[in-house]
Amino acid sequence: MVFTHYNQNMMPEDIGLNEAQILETMDRCRNCHQTEYALWKSGGHSALYSDIFLDEIHNSTEQLNFDCLRCHGLFYNGTINDLVGPISMEGPWALIDKDKQDHSTIPCMACHKIHSEGRPAEEPDYSAPKNIFYNRLIENKTVSFYSRHEKVHFGLDQLPTPVMMNQGDTVKTPIDPIYRLCVQCHAPSVWHQAGSHDDHTPVGVHEGISCAACHERHSNFQRNSCVKCHPAISNCNLDVKTMNTTFLTPSSSNDIHSVACIDCHDNLKTRK
Repeated sequence: MVFTHYNQNMMPEDIGLNEAQILETMDRCRNCHQTEYALWKSGGHSALYSDIFLDEIHNSTEQLNFDCLRCHGLFYNGTINDLVGPISMEGPWALIDKDKQDHSTIPCMACHKIHSEGRPAEEPDYSAPKNIFYNRLIENKTVSFYSRHEKVHFGLDQLPTPVMMNQGDTVKTPIDPIYRLCVQCHAPSVWHQAGSHDDHTPVGVHEGISCAACHERHSNFQRNSCVKCHPAISNCNLDVKTMNTTFLTPSSSNDIHSVACIDCHDNLKTRK
């Protein structure tokens, strides 16, 4: 492997590692990226195989299938039949491969390629400080999506932006390429209806806003997101953090991804 890695005539386009190697590499990632690892650990993407495939409520409400591993087990070498049994909604469920119980289903390399395209950072032209802002390159080459089926990473420029619909109307999707990554797993139904299945494409007042505008990159934490765009008191003299949305409570009927003005302002419903 070392010989292949350094021999220019045999340099692979993409480095193929099995799941055990991926997890070992991830342990080394955190030696330098301790902050990113800690944030990832505190978010939903750090779920273990046991958290996903031994959750009785989840297993009894959704049939396990081969596509589960597309997002929850991207580097697993087998199929869902090799991992969990029985494949039913009755249970009781058990991991056939007991060693997987404490392994991460979405490791760092799910979204990060080991080698990324780019070029070394350059010092700015200090003689023209006003132009430093304009001369900086806008690049995001470190993020990519690992396809379990193709066994390669796809950069954000290679991922398509889906055409999303909302009650028959076309949705303005975020222009941020990060959205293309998120929607690979947080995907809609085959009809591309916003909010279907596990899709969170924003519509309503937040239509067109990027996922990264509210969700922090590694932890997915979003509790501080309102203050990024809204002052303490909004234009309608209401604190947006106290409005009846799922930001305030999960029991709210107004999903923050689809909330519209009319959902909170009853007076708008009577206007013609």
